[in-house]
Amino acid sequence: MKKLFYMLLTVILSSGIISADEQNIMTHYTIDNLRLREEDSLSSSVIITLSKHTNLRIIELGKTETIDGITASWVKVLTKTGYEGWCFSGYIKQLAVPEERSLLFASEGFGFKYNEEELSSRTTFIKNHGEPELINEVSIVNIHNGLEDKIITLEYNNLIVEFYEWNNNVEGNFPESSLLSITSKDNIEYLFGIKHGMDEYNLIELLGETMLIKDNNSIWINGHRGNVASILIENNKIKNIVWNYSIE
Repeated sequence: MKKLFYMLLTVILSSGIISADEQNIMTHYTIDNLRLREEDSLSSSVIITLSKHTNLRIIELGKTETIDGITASWVKVLTKTGYEGWCFSGYIKQLAVPEERSLLFASEGFGFKYNEEELSSRTTFIKNHGEPELINEVSIVNIHNGLEDKIITLEYNNLIVEFYEWNNNVEGNFPESSLLSITSKDNIEYLFGIKHGMDEYNLIELLGETMLIKDNNSIWINGHRGNVASILIENNKIKNIVWNYSIE
């Protein structure tokens, strides 16, 4: 598969079919912090260290080398902010098309995959993702039966997760709990480098307009698991992101 990828990339670069309009389109992103160098060599001077999830475009292929047990090519890249240099392609991945990015961000943009059991069990969620820094409980009265239920908030260093828990005396077959929402926090980069403070224009450019539902202050994206990601916009920048889940 890697051979096919590099063969296709070589054909595209050598054929010169990238138009002037397409030159600003970012095609790849870094999967870890990655040094951008002047030449295709580990001994070459470092221009800058690119942070994880930096978007970039490949403009030239270099030599193939094995680094950290990974065999891949060096590539000359251009970043959105104008940096140009060489990096090892073993630590970059290709961006999906905007529609695919939108769906993936709505479903897993908070940075991890979860199994179906986690949607209906706070215990399983904590077991799989670790103990939160803080757990807060708020009691609310269920308008359907008058019983006192709870909203449990789990605060992690990069996320705030809320579960709904029914009263033990409720009649019927209810799960242990139900995932309500996952909320973003300041100074954290999420999937595709999306974070608080990002320009709305850059967000739309990254995710495309096809899958986005816009109103005055928010952008909504439907996920493939029935959830909805809502992105609050303030002064044309991202203020907050909430991945919402419904209670059956």
